[in-house]
Parts: sequence; structure tokens; C-alpha cells
Amino acid sequence: MKNPKTSNCLNWSTMGQLCQENIIIILLSLSLAINCVRGSSDPIFAYGNATPFPDAIKCYTCEDKSNNQECNRKAYDLFCAEGTKYCYTRHHLDHETGESFKVTKKCAIKDICSPHVVGCTMTGVENTKVCISCCEGSLCNIDVPVNESTAIFTMITPYNSGMRYTGNLYLILLPLLIIAYVFRIL
Repeated sequence: MKNPKTSNCLNWSTMGQLCQENIIIILLSLSLAINCVRGSSDPIFAYGNATPFPDAIKCYTCEDKSNNQECNRKAYDLFCAEGTKYCYTRHHLDHETGESFKVTKKCAIKDICSPHVVGCTMTGVENTKVCISCCEGSLCNIDVPVNESTAIFTMITPYNSGMRYTGNLYLILLPLLIIAYVFRIL
């Protein structure tokens, strides 16, 4: 005599297919849950295949473009070098009209970006000021600084040095919900 709990899966071909799909979902969910619980710094699917290393960032990058739109439109779509965590923006503009005439954006290390280098200063050229801003994070330098309020150093709160959780709560709960749902069906 067959076990009534397993006979639905084994006897009907459509239910057999459903059971195979459920097993695959269970295995993927368990793999994800184990990776997150283990304390891995990189949960599955956290980075695309093209990411060269963990915490890689991209910055809008251009040299001496006439304005921000031209810079962002022609910016290189490349990752910054490993160890780089800041995006640097230097904006030359007319002090009276606010008109841009030179924008430079690049990836930067700590020595180039610090609270001491940001801000706006008048240059030796009449009515010209230069505003510099730095920010931490991928593509954070989309805008240009135009005054003291925007020429700032922006940082993201650093992770603590202990075991860190980099995923969202749903990455742990989702596999558990899927497993609960699958076993309810079977």
C-alpha cells in the first residue's frame, strides 16, 4: 500500500513536475539562507557578474567638460580602482551668473577627497570660482557643486568591524516562507 502523502507526487505526471520544481526552489532557498546565516559578506546575487571586486563603485568621470550635462552624457561607465571609495567633482563657474565652463569628475582615494579639500574658492581669474565636492558611494557625483551648501564631503555610515549583515531581511525570510509554502502543498 502506498503512502497517501507521497502518492500525489508520484502518480500524476503534472504533480510530479510540480514536485521537481518545488525541490529546486527548496534547494536554492536553502543555499541562500545558509549563505546569509553563515555571515558571508556577499550574499548570493549581491553583485553582478561584471563587478570586479566587493564594494566596487562607479563615478561619473570626465575631464574639463563645458558643463555637467556634457560630463554626465560622455562619462565613462567603468568601475573605479580597488580601494577607491570616493567620487570627486571640481566645478569652475562664473561667480555672478552661475554659468559653468569647466567640469571635472573622477574616482578618488582618501588623500584626494577629504573634508579639507571641499568647498568653494575664488580663483585669480575675474568672477571665477571653483567648487569641489566629494562623496562616498557609486555614482554619487551626478550633480556639480555650485555653492558652499553643495560643495561638501558626503560619507556613508561605515560598517562595523565585526560580523556584518549585508543583505536585507527578506533574503532570510523569503526562503523560509517558500519552504513553509512548499511543505504545506505536499
